[in-house]
Amino acid sequence: MAAALCVVGTACAPAATVPTTTPTARHLLLVTIDTLRADRVGAYGNTSVATPNLDRLVREGAMALHASVHVPLTRPSHISLFTGLYPAEHGIRDNVSPPLATRVPLLAEILKDHGFRTGAFVSSVVLSKQSGLNRGFLHYAHQFEIGGDDARFLNTIQKPGDQTVGEAVAWLREPGPERRFAWVHLYDPHDPYEPPEPYASRYAGRPYDGEVAWSDELVGRLDATLAATGLRDDTLIVVTSDHGEGLDEHGEAVHGYFVYESTLRVPLIARGPGIVPGTRLGIVARTIDVMPTVLELLGLGAATPTVSGRSLAAALAGAPIE
Repeated sequence: MAAALCVVGTACAPAATVPTTTPTARHLLLVTIDTLRADRVGAYGNTSVATPNLDRLVREGAMALHASVHVPLTRPSHISLFTGLYPAEHGIRDNVSPPLATRVPLLAEILKDHGFRTGAFVSSVVLSKQSGLNRGFLHYAHQFEIGGDDARFLNTIQKPGDQTVGEAVAWLREPGPERRFAWVHLYDPHDPYEPPEPYASRYAGRPYDGEVAWSDELVGRLDATLAATGLRDDTLIVVTSDHGEGLDEHGEAVHGYFVYESTLRVPLIARGPGIVPGTRLGIVARTIDVMPTVLELLGLGAATPTVSGRSLAAALAGAPIE
């Protein structure tokens, strides 16, 4: 029988006894959907955008009700995600900074050192190898169509999400006994908003929402691949974003200038071994909490370097957290 819902971090009694030993995941799939606001996801209360795949992950796993990033820019926010450190600590503050210093440990480096096959599939040029995020990835797909005289803005040099997911699916289907870590970065909800059909017509006049619905379909393709390859039951899947979008709230059309909730609040969803289905974290979860959390859920908590984030693994397993 399923346990009754209890929001961890609030004054409610646990619905079930927390197991003394928590199962660990064998594989990790981390999906970052660029520029995704939490309030555009059905599980977070939205009723006008269809996000069935994200909503299903929430039902089968957990969600943080209040998840926040530390900076509304793609590169520094992702680096906080992969290092467990604030921007002031890792030193990357914008999208054109020099590469992350090699002295700062990255999640992919730790997992590679523990025998994981690591692959990254990014959709924005600001996350290319020049960012330093490629360290630890045995495969880093970051090729973009750029001409020799290309003078486009950085935000327009991107890869369509279905192409990125296609590359990731091919990699996930490769045979091998190794533990795996795949990072898939989808850039579609970032401006310019250009959803493909049928989402362009379905969300006519609301192209950002169309991009969100399209991204949800892509998450479903990844999850279907986990099932088809026999990896699903052993995989920890985490879906989050690097920042939200202004959408003209507070006088901001996109993001990068202000630090209102419109650009800092993001979804944080997780499903897999060690996570009690139906868990809702009532505490404030932060980008920097992801690294120590996933390492513990993978059974590698002892390998966590010194970080500013805290592990939420116990809370995801149903335990109270202070």
